[in-house]
Amino acid sequence: MSLWTPTLSWIAFLIFFILYGIAQEDIVKREFGEKKEKWDFMITLTWITCFTNCLISIIVLEFLIKVKNINGSRLTWNHLFAGIVNSFGLMLTNISMEYVSYPAKVLSKSCKPISVIIFTSLLTKKTYSITRWLAVVIITIGIVIFSIDEFEHNETLQKSRRLIITGDLFLLISIFCDGLTSTFQEKIRNKEEKRNFVSCIQLMFLMNAVGMIISFTVTFCIGEFNESIRFIIAYPEILLLLFATVILQAFGQIFLFFNIIMFGTLTTSILQTLRKFITILGAIIIFNDSFDLFKVIGAALVFLGITLHVLGKGFTKKISDSQQIDNERTRKASCDSEIIIYSVNSSKHALLNS
Repeated sequence: MSLWTPTLSWIAFLIFFILYGIAQEDIVKREFGEKKEKWDFMITLTWITCFTNCLISIIVLEFLIKVKNINGSRLTWNHLFAGIVNSFGLMLTNISMEYVSYPAKVLSKSCKPISVIIFTSLLTKKTYSITRWLAVVIITIGIVIFSIDEFEHNETLQKSRRLIITGDLFLLISIFCDGLTSTFQEKIRNKEEKRNFVSCIQLMFLMNAVGMIISFTVTFCIGEFNESIRFIIAYPEILLLLFATVILQAFGQIFLFFNIIMFGTLTTSILQTLRKFITILGAIIIFNDSFDLFKVIGAALVFLGITLHVLGKGFTKKISDSQQIDNERTRKASCDSEIIIYSVNSSKHALLNS
């Protein structure tokens, strides 16, 4: 794999998800009509998103398998469990936006790499270097410090304390779901004999298919689906926003699952956290907000954490390569010893016969 492949996939991932975050925030915050109604059908939005992702993944799979003749991997229980946990996490994240501000969501979800590294270490027995543990903690602290000023001055804090606690609880459970989802995804990645683009799209399809079934069941049972249809009929201008949101998210997911399969869940979770950081940084630059000491310290910590993560990954690779070389030398020495012993025994046998 050339250097351009991960670079382009990371850049594409960041671009699509940054635009998706802006579009999603616009849907939630925009007021429609004289009554100034807002879209608060977040489970329905989850269903629409999962349905679109499934549709696009089916089209891509049909093209790759039939036209390009590329075969994928066998689907397992890990795919199903990852889809179930991910769908609940996605619904909880979307619901939380009704109770907390976007900066508050960023603060909470910036802890995702910590949940990922803890769950994958405990449940998949995967080991990470101390450098990478330290990088995750530094990035998380950096984004918290960077965003804390936005959080303190946001109007959401004027809401009742009960609503804020409810939103925080939803976010906490969603972070727990993120950690579990990453565990199943890491197991899928480890069992992939041949990692290719089809495996990424298969994972995208199955996880969204499960999410589509669960979210539609929930939204239909609680009556939210009918209310969302009424809202769309009353304010058809929201269709353009919904279309932009789901399309951006779908293309972002293609690169998301590509990064998960090819580079691992921890690296991808750090990219997702970096995307949130870039979104807030971009908003500050565009709207000429003040860049105070908290933001300078936070930004410095984020870049330090990313540097440590990259160095830690390289250090781990060097250790792995070194261990592989040592193992190869040990195996070669063992073979040489066996050859010498065999030669000595053959010589002894020849002398005895003579």
